[in-house]
Amino acid sequence: MKKNIIDVSTLAFEFNKLIDDHNNSENFYDDSTDNVEAQLKEIIVDLSEVSHDKFSWDGVLREDFGLDSLDMVELIMICEKDFYISVPDREWQKLRTASDLLDLVSARVG
Repeated sequence: MKKNIIDVSTLAFEFNKLIDDHNNSENFYDDSTDNVEAQLKEIIVDLSEVSHDKFSWDGVLREDFGLDSLDMVELIMICEKDFYISVPDREWQKLRTASDLLDLVSARVG
């Protein structure tokens, strides 16, 4: 049981470190741009195993882009920070494709 607590603690530390690195870095995504689609594509490509030329809005986030659960959490946090939105967990859990993400973020931004 204690091992699980250490693993969760380590995971939380690593996750917080990733978020701090993102928050302290030069803002890679242009918050002033009205083009949510271009920004979102940059975020997904940056986190995924897919290049710009192979990117498709129909791509499945986990299977086609290779995003694991930690990547998905990071994706959500970056979207909430960069687009100044707040989305309940139940909405994030419904995401399947990049297009689903675009629809969700666009609806909250616009």
